[in-house]
Amino acid sequence: MNSFFGFLLIALFYGQFYAAKHGFFDDFFDSDEDFDELFKSKLYRAIGQRHKKQEQKKQHKHDNVRVESRSLDQLYAAALAEGGKLVVYAGGDAPGQQDSVKQMFEQRFPNMTLDIPVDYSVNHGPRVNLQMVTPGGVVPDIAVMQTLQEFARWKRLGKLLAYKPRGWDKVYSAFRDPEGYFTGLYIMTLGISINKNLVSNSTNPPTYADLLQSEFANGTVGTADPNHDDAVLFIYKQIVDKYGWQWLEQFAQRNQVITCGGIQLQQALENGTLKSIIGGFGSYPNNAGAATEYVIPADNDPFTAYAIYGAILKDAKHPEAAKLFMSWQLDIDGPNAVQTWPVRTDVTPKDNRRQIWEYPNTSHQKFFEFMSNVEERQRFGRQVALFLDDTKCNFASFVPGVRPLQ
Repeated sequence: MNSFFGFLLIALFYGQFYAAKHGFFDDFFDSDEDFDELFKSKLYRAIGQRHKKQEQKKQHKHDNVRVESRSLDQLYAAALAEGGKLVVYAGGDAPGQQDSVKQMFEQRFPNMTLDIPVDYSVNHGPRVNLQMVTPGGVVPDIAVMQTLQEFARWKRLGKLLAYKPRGWDKVYSAFRDPEGYFTGLYIMTLGISINKNLVSNSTNPPTYADLLQSEFANGTVGTADPNHDDAVLFIYKQIVDKYGWQWLEQFAQRNQVITCGGIQLQQALENGTLKSIIGGFGSYPNNAGAATEYVIPADNDPFTAYAIYGAILKDAKHPEAAKLFMSWQLDIDGPNAVQTWPVRTDVTPKDNRRQIWEYPNTSHQKFFEFMSNVEERQRFGRQVALFLDDTKCNFASFVPGVRPLQ
C-alpha cells in the first residue's frame, strides 16, 4: 500500500509538468503559479489525510489493548507453563533493596523464580539501551526505574509491549501511559525527615526555612547528594524556586552532612547522628513507635512525589510471567498495599491522608517534565554543585557487565 501511494505521488508530480508544458490547463489558470499552488495544496492535503488515517488506525489498535481480565491465579498458571522464570531490572541505591519483593513474589507464587538485580537507574537505563542494539538482545522482562523519560523514549522506539495489568483502569491517569506501555506501580516520596527524639517541637515539623535556624546547627542536617539522584535534585529545584539561591547558600555554609544515597542518610537519622535529613525516602503511615518520621509539609512547602513506572520489554523472554508481576504489583492486596500512597483511585491512603495527587505542593507531572529536559536538569545540577560538593559520589554499578543474569 505504501509503495502504491508513493508511485501515485510520483505520477502526479510528473503529470503536473507534462500538462503544464502542453498547455492542457491554460484555459483554467491565469498562470503557472496558480496551477502550482492548487497542485501543492491538494498534494499536501492528501498526505495530511493519509497521515491522519494512519494515526487513527494506530490509536484504534492501542485502544484494543484491553485491561487484563484474567485472575492472578490464571496468570500464575500461564507463567508456570512458560517456565516459571522472571527477570526484573529495578532501580535503587543499595544492593538487595528488592529482596523483600522477591521473597513476597516467590511466596505468593510457589515454583516461580524472580531475579531482580538492583542498580542505580542511571546505570540500568543505559544497560538496557545497549542490550537493545547489540547481539543477545534484552535480558530483563520488566524494567522498574525512576528515570521516567526512558520509558517515553522506549515507547517511541517501539521497544515496549503494550499491556494494561489488572487494576490498570483504577490507576490515576497521570500515573499511566494511556496506551498501556508503562504503568506507575507505586509512589516514591522525598522531602524532610526528622528524629523526633532530637527535634524540640516534633509535633510542628520543620520547613526548609526552619532548617536554617539555630536548632539545626552545623552538622545536624544531612542531605543526599543532589547530583547523585535526580529526584533529590528536583527537591532542590523546588526549594530554590520558592526560597531563592540565598537559601542554598546559607544551607551550604552550615557544613551539613552530604551522603551518596538515601540509605546512609536514613541510618544516620535513626541512630541519632542527625536531627533531620533532606532527600530521605518517605512513606505513610510512619512506623508506630519509631524515632524517625517523614514530614508531610504544609501546603506552601514543596516535596517530591512521583510514580515509579514499570514496563514490559517488547522482546521479553517471559511475557506471561511479566504480566503476572505487573498485575500483582497493582493488586489491592499486593506488595505496595501498606508501604506508601496508592497509585489507585479506589484505594484510600492510610491514616486518612489525602490522595497524593491532591497535594498542591507536589507534582508527578512537573517531575516528569524536569526529568525529560536534560539540558535544564544538567545546568541546574552544575549550579547546585557550586554550593554542595559532589566530588565524593560516583555511580559504581552494583551488578557487573552489560547483561547481568543472562
